[in-house]
Amino acid sequence: MNLLYWALIFLIVALIAGLLGFVGLAAAAASIARILFFLFLIIFIILLILAPARPKAPESSVAAVEPVITCRLHGGPRQGCTAAPAR
Repeated sequence: MNLLYWALIFLIVALIAGLLGFVGLAAAAASIARILFFLFLIIFIILLILAPARPKAPESSVAAVEPVITCRLHGGPRQGCTAAPAR
């Protein structure tokens, strides 16, 4: 997201410089904005393609941690917790 932010900043700088007549500065800022935008786009597409290949965590791992978290939040066995808190 940081690349897209900087691309927008350089685009704004290019527009303002172009309006004020600084053609060289406007062209340089527009070139930087274009490079950053396409770099962002390439990284986005690569991550979009690779996202389904990412291994997913088994659902049982979440269920195993939940009683420990619940016990810690409620103060342990005194408050009605059935599992002993992990230390």
